Amino acid sequence: MGAIFWKDLRDGRTLMYGLLASITLVCMLPNEFAELWAGFLSFFLVPMFCAHAGANLLANELSDEQLPFLLTLPMSRRQLWIAKLSAGLLSCLLVLGFAAALLLPRLLRPWMSPNEALLLAAIGTTGCALSYGLGTFFSVACDRPLTATFLA
Repeated sequence: MGAIFWKDLRDGRTLMYGLLASITLVCMLPNEFAELWAGFLSFFLVPMFCAHAGANLLANELSDEQLPFLLTLPMSRRQLWIAKLSAGLLSCLLVLGFAAALLLPRLLRPWMSPNEALLLAAIGTTGCALSYGLGTFFSVACDRPLTATFLA
């Protein structure tokens, strides 16, 4: 179960590292540019990454024709599914936490109350969770990860 977990984390690391580098670069921009790009990353690219992480669960195995091999491993389907789900969730949580820590201060305005800031963070988190769920759903129906990502 651990090997499947780490394999799925390794599969998505290139996209995750690219997104983390983009978030870091946005934080180095001057304020007038950073606000626009922080909003774009927070409300479009981070949920899109979560949809891709969910879409990679089974669609990647179907496109590479590795699913029959995975089903012959000495583990139940439930253990296989839990390992794949937890790897996708961990990568989403890493990106979401990094984005919240670095981009949320760029999106907050001085006139915002703490409740409005919490609502802003909740909307972003809900969007990521919904994207991950839809990506997971479409990964079962599609045989290509990119198709499942764009359907989500």
